[in-house]
Amino acid sequence: MASTETRTFVVLYTYAAGVGEKRAELLDAHRAYLGALTEEGSLLAAGAFLDSNGGLLLLRAPSLLVLEDLLDRDPFHLGAVIVDREIHPWAARLGTALPSLGASVASSV
Repeated sequence: MASTETRTFVVLYTYAAGVGEKRAELLDAHRAYLGALTEEGSLLAAGAFLDSNGGLLLLRAPSLLVLEDLLDRDPFHLGAVIVDREIHPWAARLGTALPSLGASVASSV
């Protein structure tokens, strides 16, 4: 039987230089895609950095391979808006957001 346990990951996006217009064109599709990930329970939080150089996503996935597949389907990735992404497994241990993140985040490694 396959495990249904999920892990939590922090993903840092870095936007390519000079893609502001392309980013604006793809923003609605990017937000719709992230909205779908939210509805299915994969995306916990996301947002752009205020300096417009990238963004941060907090996601749940059963494995790194599944997570990479999700990220590869992001319209920002497909449209070459993202020049780099860092993926870090993450475990929430302290903070006021723990109750809203759920127990599985606090116990994931």
